[in-house]
Amino acid sequence: MRLPPPEVLASWPAPNYDDPHTQGPASVIVNVIFITLVVVTVGLRMYCRAFVRRWFGLDDVMILLAMVFAIGLAVTVILANERFGWDRHVWDLPTPWIEDASIIAMAAKGIFVLTSTFTRLSLCTFYYRLVNDSGIVWFKWVVHANVAFTVANCIGLVFLDIFICTPVAYYWQFPPQTDGHCLDEGLATIAAGVTNLVADIGVTITPLPLVMRLRMPLRERLGVVFVFGLGLVVIVAGVVRTYYIWKGLIDSYDVTWYAYPLWIAAAVEIDVAIVGWYNPLSMPLWSGSSRSRKDSIMLPEPEHALKDTWIELTKSQTEVTCEPSHQHPGSGDRQALQIMRRDSVDLESLRPASLGSTPSHRRPSLAPEEHHVGQTTYYHVRRM
Repeated sequence: MRLPPPEVLASWPAPNYDDPHTQGPASVIVNVIFITLVVVTVGLRMYCRAFVRRWFGLDDVMILLAMVFAIGLAVTVILANERFGWDRHVWDLPTPWIEDASIIAMAAKGIFVLTSTFTRLSLCTFYYRLVNDSGIVWFKWVVHANVAFTVANCIGLVFLDIFICTPVAYYWQFPPQTDGHCLDEGLATIAAGVTNLVADIGVTITPLPLVMRLRMPLRERLGVVFVFGLGLVVIVAGVVRTYYIWKGLIDSYDVTWYAYPLWIAAAVEIDVAIVGWYNPLSMPLWSGSSRSRKDSIMLPEPEHALKDTWIELTKSQTEVTCEPSHQHPGSGDRQALQIMRRDSVDLESLRPASLGSTPSHRRPSLAPEEHHVGQTTYYHVRRM
C-alpha cells in the first residue's frame, strides 16, 4: 500500500472505526445483478450448443473460463467491501485490515485481467470461424494480431501485478517489515488500464469491415448494431475505470474510497462484455449472416455445377431451396424443391430435361423451372 507523506496524514480527520461514512450497497447490488446475468446468459448458450446444435467450440471453452473468473471477481469485490473496508475512507480503515485489503486488491487485479483476456479470446476464436466465410484474406491476420496482443497483455499485466514489489510481500505489509521497493503503482496501474482499453477497442472494431460487406435484413442489422452498442458500453466503462485508477492512485491517497466506483465500473465492463459480445441472440445473427444469404444466386447447368459451383454449394453446408426464375402465365404455383443438408445430395433433382431420361437418371416430377439464356441453362437457387 502506498504510504502517504506526513503532511497528508496530518490533514486527515480522526478515524471513525465504529460508525464510518460508507458508500452504501451499490457495489454489492451491481455485482449480484450482473453476475446473475452472466451465469444465465452463458448457461443458455451452453445449453443451446450442447443439446440443440450438439456442437461445442473453443470459443465456448474460453467463455466458460471467463465466466468462472467473473464469478471469482464478483465474490472478491463483495468480500472486500463487506469485510475489509473497501466502501469507506482509508483513514477509517482499522490497521489490522490494511494488509488483508492489500492482498485482496492484488488478487482482484489479477482476476480482472484473466477475465477480460478469456472474454476477448472467446470473441477472437469466433472471428476465426468468420474468416472462412468472409473471403477477406487479411481479416485472419487482423485476428492473429488481436490474439497476440491479448495474450501478451495478459502475461505482462499478471506479472506486473504479482511482482510490482520486491519482495512480493512488501506490497501488503503494513507497516513494512522487510527492506524492499515497489514500482510506482499509480503509473503501472494506469498503463494496465490503458492497454486493457486498447485491447477492448481492438476486439470491438475488428469485424467492422466484414459486417459492412454483409447484406442483411433490417432485423439482423439492428442486432449487429445492438452488439456494437454494447461494445461501446464496455469501452466507456473501461474509460471510467481508468479515471478512478488515476483518482485513487495518483491524484489522491484515499485509495479505498475511489476504489469503490472503480470496481463497479470494472464489473460493468467485464460482465457486459460477456453478456453483450457472447449472448445467445446476437451470435446466431452474426454467424447466420456470414454463412448464408437469402438473395437469389445463379447456378449453371449441372454439367458445370458438378465441377465447381455445386461443390462450393455443398461445402457451405447450408439449406437451399430451388425455385423458378419466373412464372409462366397459366402454369400455376409449383411446389419448391428443397434440398436439405445431408452427407450426400441427389444431384439428379437439378438435371435438365435436355439430358434425357434413363433408368439411372430420371427427371423428377417436381423439377425447378428452367431459364434459358443463349446456350446456357440457369436455375435460380435461394439460400435459406
